[in-house]
Amino acid sequence: MAKYELEIYTRPTCSDCQNLKHYLTVNDIPFQSHDVESNPEQEKELVTLTGNRIVPAIVFKKRGLLKKQEVFVGFEPNRIQIEELTSKVRN
Repeated sequence: MAKYELEIYTRPTCSDCQNLKHYLTVNDIPFQSHDVESNPEQEKELVTLTGNRIVPAIVFKKRGLLKKQEVFVGFEPNRIQIEELTSKVRN
């Protein structure tokens, strides 16, 4: 069973967002995507999680009672850590 669930917050015109989606899809990593441009409520969630409107935001939610979250802003600058955590989404 996977240890983490993955949610991402993106905009259609963001190249880093498209690179992230490509990486997740090619590596068969399940994720839930939120388009903050078309959904103002999702943008509010993004600001609550990160304190800003910068995308992509990558949220790893640990399964279990405490539901600890690890939040990253930007795919390329955080790629190594994201790759490590995505292995826990698949298992």
